[in-house]
Amino acid sequence: MEKVINLKMCNDQSIKIYLDDQEKHIIDVQSRSIDAEKLYNVFDFTPGDTYIVLSENESDIDIQVLEFFTELFSDIADKVNAISTNIVTPE
Repeated sequence: MEKVINLKMCNDQSIKIYLDDQEKHIIDVQSRSIDAEKLYNVFDFTPGDTYIVLSENESDIDIQVLEFFTELFSDIADKVNAISTNIVTPE
């Protein structure tokens, strides 16, 4: 199933992360970090899933920070997508 991850920069400089329009995590302005467990939970992977990563920054706030996290999620999504396309499901 194709899933969409959307990273949205908010006016308070936090980044809200959505999976298929459901908010999964917030990266707050104080820490600007996300750990592996949170990443795993955001992706909510099941065999056969593929991902598209989008980002929104309507106010053009902290552009480089949003780009960093978008690239991070995109890199992970690319690797997961490669694995998903190679999974053989039993018939």
